[in-house]
Amino acid sequence: MTKARRLGAAVVRMVADGLMPALLLILIFIWSRDVLAGHGSPLLLDTIKGAVIALATLALSLAGISAAVAPSRREWRLLPVSNDAASAIRRRVMVLAIVVAADVFLWAALTNEAKSPEFITVYAMLACAARALALLPLLRGRLWRLQAFGVTP
Repeated sequence: MTKARRLGAAVVRMVADGLMPALLLILIFIWSRDVLAGHGSPLLLDTIKGAVIALATLALSLAGISAAVAPSRREWRLLPVSNDAASAIRRRVMVLAIVVAADVFLWAALTNEAKSPEFITVYAMLACAARALALLPLLRGRLWRLQAFGVTP
């Protein structure tokens, strides 16, 4: 299978598995914002907005990494890595996506809340540390040992 076909299949899979659910979540947010306008506190809308953005981030991340490394379908994989490495890369990217989604959710939920400079500093340090800790497992060299596409591990 050619690289162009694999890339096309990955894009189609990402649109179907990631972009469509993300757009559905955005439509739910727009509907809830219109329904709750003037009825609830801004904190509720910020919380819904944070949840929608976090879930959309997770959906896009899962679809994107699943399409790129295709742990279950070697012939559709964009990266020439082993089956074990593809599964490990997918798991570790999803851990990173969960950390980023939690950060986005918390920050969006607290949009209208008064934040002191001290809170922002501590929050930024904790969020950056969590992202760095989630990113470290992806830096292992054995994950990125490339193999020829025709060779079985």
